[in-house]
Amino acid sequence: NAGVYDEFVWIGCDAVTSSLSSLPSGYIGLNIAIDTTTDSFIQLNNYWKSLDPVKYPGFHLLEYDPFLSMSHDALYTYALALEDMLGRGGDLGNISDLIHSLRSVDFIGASG
Repeated sequence: NAGVYDEFVWIGCDAVTSSLSSLPSGYIGLNIAIDTTTDSFIQLNNYWKSLDPVKYPGFHLLEYDPFLSMSHDALYTYALALEDMLGRGGDLGNISDLIHSLRSVDFIGASG
């Protein structure tokens, strides 16, 4: 029996591939890049830099950690979808309304 290590492809971040010496066969490391020149990224970066660094630490990581801007974009996507859904008189308890609104969200986020 080959086990799960030989039957599946494992996908993870590039940091894992560079930090571990032994990985399962079939492991694929992904390196995620963000476009730091978009207006949305620059706006998020400038806003974060304007905050008190003691109270809101981490802005210096924004350009180097793609998950920060992706998290921002994910939350912003849900905010836009909820705004659309409620604006149409949708029901917060109706997942179909939310999915419909999520599919209609279109914006260029901080992650590019």
